[in-house]
Amino acid sequence: MIISHNKKFIYVHIPKTAGRAIADFLSNGYEVEEKEVHAKPAEYACFLIKYKRFTSVRHPLDRLVSWFFFIRKISYLQNIDLSLRSLVDIEFEQFVKEQLPTMREHGHFDTILPQTEWFDTEYPYDDIIRYESINEDVQRIAEKLDICNSLRILNQTDFDRKHYMTYYDNEMIDLAYKFYETDFVQLGYSME
Repeated sequence: MIISHNKKFIYVHIPKTAGRAIADFLSNGYEVEEKEVHAKPAEYACFLIKYKRFTSVRHPLDRLVSWFFFIRKISYLQNIDLSLRSLVDIEFEQFVKEQLPTMREHGHFDTILPQTEWFDTEYPYDDIIRYESINEDVQRIAEKLDICNSLRILNQTDFDRKHYMTYYDNEMIDLAYKFYETDFVQLGYSME
């Protein structure tokens, strides 16, 4: 979460939605306060009333592929949860079919939760950056906040990645839809 008291905004960073790049864009040359990276809005309610609020979202199927391969990439780190290290030895299909349906039961997997978990009906966002139109959306936000920076892609998973739909069969799409149903419905994403 990025807070600018000078520009009067809060950016809520939802995992795997280009949040690092957006946070870098917002903080480069401007005084901002970085809070817990993936904090949820209610945790900072005192600012939410008086500041502009925005976040970024990504197609749930694309986000899940990105999350899986990112976790596999960082799984060698010593301080990463042991249950995440197990993902190195399985394929994406096995993960979606065998582990995804039970991920809500594991409290330490916040980063995989539906994006709508970072939405609060009491404090709706003033604007949403969509990963699929990130350049245009970030430019719109920059104009509103009078920020003159350029967006740099950071934290990109470095593997030869195909279009996210190539990783799914029909059963996997159904399982992912069940897990991310609120994202599909509330954020207006289709199954493709």
